[in-house]
Amino acid sequence: MARAKRHHYVPQFHQRFFGVGIEVERIWVYDKTTDEINLRAIKNTAVIGNYYTLPQSDGPDDTLERAFAKIEGDAAPVIDALCAADGPNFVVDVASRYVLARYLGLLHGRVPATRLASQQIAEHLASITMDTRLANREGFLKEAREIGWTGTDEELDARRIQMLERMRSGELVIKAPEQVSLNMVALGLEAVAPLIAAMGWWLLKRSTFPHYIVGDDPVTVWPSNTHSKHLGVGFGTPDAEISVPLDPETLLVMGHNVPDGYLFREEELPSVPWWYPPWPYHYRTWARAHRFVFGASRADLQAIQFMMTPKERGLSAGLQVVGGPEEWRGYAPKSGEAA
Repeated sequence: MARAKRHHYVPQFHQRFFGVGIEVERIWVYDKTTDEINLRAIKNTAVIGNYYTLPQSDGPDDTLERAFAKIEGDAAPVIDALCAADGPNFVVDVASRYVLARYLGLLHGRVPATRLASQQIAEHLASITMDTRLANREGFLKEAREIGWTGTDEELDARRIQMLERMRSGELVIKAPEQVSLNMVALGLEAVAPLIAAMGWWLLKRSTFPHYIVGDDPVTVWPSNTHSKHLGVGFGTPDAEISVPLDPETLLVMGHNVPDGYLFREEELPSVPWWYPPWPYHYRTWARAHRFVFGASRADLQAIQFMMTPKERGLSAGLQVVGGPEEWRGYAPKSGEAA
């Protein structure tokens, strides 16, 4: 069997829900780095070569990519059914619910934004751990002797001080193997999927312009207005609201404290300025996107683009480190780092 080399982090079938043309094989793409909108072939969109390939002694292994394709195939008809739902209620049986939950957990864990964050966390923790060990003279000397380093205490201590200074100056940087971030993909399936399956689900429908858009980090996790900005937010956060655009007219919203099985038409909700594009899911999708935002038309993307300031258009979620000793600040992820 030929090995797959081009790995889509937003699956092609999901992109096709937003696709255009007779065979829906193209999609409109906004690039945060250039502030431009272009029409691209779906086969060349949200794709990275060997993104899930595992190095093995007998050569590259694409087992993960093939396993992901099976999960995608199982989820596609469930998404089809939700997009066709007409309300005011909908029902997802238990088996289909877990199938879609696994897909959404995978979709969140596999994208560059999540993989980059997990890579940064691993490198940050490794850096402050090494800093702590180098800052402890007696402990360092003991460990150095145990692993076979030779020399006088003074010579080893000089090496310790040099290494610590190089780390704190940024000259010596600890980098984690790229495969470390694949652990987050597995976490999406094992830990996140059950949480998603247990949440309340409801659908928002939007039949008028501007339609829903989808980002390269499609599953957005959004805190409540009362949530402390210094605390992280995740799928287990009680007041978090999770949303994912399924097609231009259908948005799946999930949470721990929301009703299950209800369908609402966004234009009919009271006190909602439906004509204002960034309310609120358009904005969330755009803000959480790592680099790219996708839409079924240039106009849908332009509607949100023009309602945001240049700074807002370029904003993307990233890992932030708050607190800690001053000497550790240099180990925090740098803004603008990209996968």
